[in-house]
Amino acid sequence: MKLSNLRNKLDEKTLTPAEMKKREEVAMAIEKSSPGMPMGVKMAIATKTAKRVAEAKDPREYDYEGDMAKSQLRSIIANAQTVHDMLEDTTNIAEWVQSKITLSADYISTVRDYMQANKED
Repeated sequence: MKLSNLRNKLDEKTLTPAEMKKREEVAMAIEKSSPGMPMGVKMAIATKTAKRVAEAKDPREYDYEGDMAKSQLRSIIANAQTVHDMLEDTTNIAEWVQSKITLSADYISTVRDYMQANKED
């Protein structure tokens, strides 16, 4: 068996009933915000988010993360606006730059989906 296959097997775990419920809630939130997203992608994001929620439930572990996150989000907004304003529709962009923009969009939408799903908790 290849090492990568072994790692994948080790990373897999059965979801608890609470994680299954959370996965369904996240999947429904994703469906509302991105109805055209393929089911496999939606469920992968929802599963990963449900696992993270289960790991991050200790309220004593956090104090002023909201303030820090808001500061970082203001920075993201300002930087994104600057890059947006630098681009024309016909601007050629290096592939690695396109990749970073795509990853950034994916990361922030994943955070949004997580926050929306946990808003009801």
